[in-house]
Amino acid sequence: MENLLTMRSKKYYKKTLKSQKNQWKENIFSKIKESMDKENAKKRLKKNNSRKLPQFIKNCKRRKYSSVHMWIDFGGGKKHYMRSAWERNIARYFEFLKQNGDILEWEYEPQKFIFHKINYGNRTYLPDFRITENDGSQHYVEVKGRMDSSSRTKLRRMLKYYPKVKIEIIDIKKYSHISKLSPVISGWE
Repeated sequence: MENLLTMRSKKYYKKTLKSQKNQWKENIFSKIKESMDKENAKKRLKKNNSRKLPQFIKNCKRRKYSSVHMWIDFGGGKKHYMRSAWERNIARYFEFLKQNGDILEWEYEPQKFIFHKINYGNRTYLPDFRITENDGSQHYVEVKGRMDSSSRTKLRRMLKYYPKVKIEIIDIKKYSHISKLSPVISGWE
């Protein structure tokens, strides 16, 4: 009798678990169907098992919400190919500062730093901007929406191999503070 109950409870548990899993997949499917056509999404859902499903969702979100790489023209022959909307907006902000005389010059990805003693992993670092202040001093600016392990490693290596180089990181807090100036800065996205 006891074994029969155990078997029934196992069957019920498996059935419940399977229905919860299917319900979870359907909820996820409904969330991502906006970014993909239905047939392609179903094929991808069948192809991926439940462990890989969260990564698949992240990839779909990246495709849907990722910014478009664009050329941006600042006039005077200054035209740059930028990878994200945040970088484009920060470039507009630096151009605004330059026009108001707060900074002397800004450059987009002007210098690549190489970590010669590193044999594997992140061997180079390319900061987003170099800012030249009115007094002639320079510092670099990195625009980061999220700080992943690769970015942390690069910044740690910069501190170790180039300790005199000053790097400012514009994270979500600083970006939101700067974005308050968006009505004043032309072309803000």
